[in-house]
Amino acid sequence: MKAAIEGADRPSATDVLDQVLEIIHHPFDFQKKVSINMELMQSNSARMATYGIIISIPQLTLTLLANIETACKGEYGREFRSAMQTIRKLFPYNHVHDATSLAAILKELSGADGVRDYKEAPAPSAGAAHSVTEAVTFLQSMIGGDNDSDY
Repeated sequence: MKAAIEGADRPSATDVLDQVLEIIHHPFDFQKKVSINMELMQSNSARMATYGIIISIPQLTLTLLANIETACKGEYGREFRSAMQTIRKLFPYNHVHDATSLAAILKELSGADGVRDYKEAPAPSAGAAHSVTEAVTFLQSMIGGDNDSDY
């Protein structure tokens, strides 16, 4: 197995970084349940472990909360507003999230998920991407976002 790994074609560092940024950019599809979106995001982050990149629960939770905050700004996310108030009361902004806090957040959001109308939500390509996208785009420009370059 070790010989196979050593002999395999290596992905470029830029390609791996792009995959990490794709997970951070992950726009939720609010036409589906939050739990389904989280499963997809966790699956994508688990795939990154094959490259030695660990996207941990604090990063996943931040991405989740950023997506929910964006949804709260639209009418399709009004059911999440009270859940987010509860979440903010439970966890200060500097809380280091773990499996327990993520489970509590998902439980709180599942209540809102149970009463909202999924058909009201836009498709992810129609503006549902969270506000972290602009910051990550800035980060890419700072590190030389030229995807064609290699070391």
